Amino acid sequence: GTATTSTARTGRAPSGPCYVGDWLGTESAMRTMLGVASQPAANVSGAVVLTLLDDGTFAYAFEDLASDVNSRGERSQLVLNGTVAGTYTAGPAAFVINPTESDITVTVDGRSQKADISVGSNNKGNGATGESPYTCRGDTLSLTGSNDGKVTTWERIGGLTIGR
Repeated sequence: GTATTSTARTGRAPSGPCYVGDWLGTESAMRTMLGVASQPAANVSGAVVLTLLDDGTFAYAFEDLASDVNSRGERSQLVLNGTVAGTYTAGPAAFVINPTESDITVTVDGRSQKADISVGSNNKGNGATGESPYTCRGDTLSLTGSNDGKVTTWERIGGLTIGR
């Protein structure tokens, strides 16, 4: 549906389940998506937005999602840009997420390459595929990663839709 003035102001979905809408990843979500959840000293910046539509489709949009990572004692900068999209089904307590398309660019220390980070894979650490338990209350969505068990928190975005 189209957002009304009141929808954009309050950030609530016009109708349907609580989880339908656009969600901005908090620091916990950004750290998990970048694989640095266990590195508290790693800085994170940029944004990741999760869009869940009531037709059963979803998309993650990465916008300069970046972190300095420590790998084998060396510091590197990792940056993600692009989208991962697909379908989902939602039960009363869990999503089953099925990515079907990926257009991601991964840049490490200034060197970029296309990467298929989700489709047909079972990546540990991205929390983006498989069955993910969730809770949704008001303007907060919490997801538990199907592979890593890490909880990520998302905050509702009012009236903003990315990639639509």
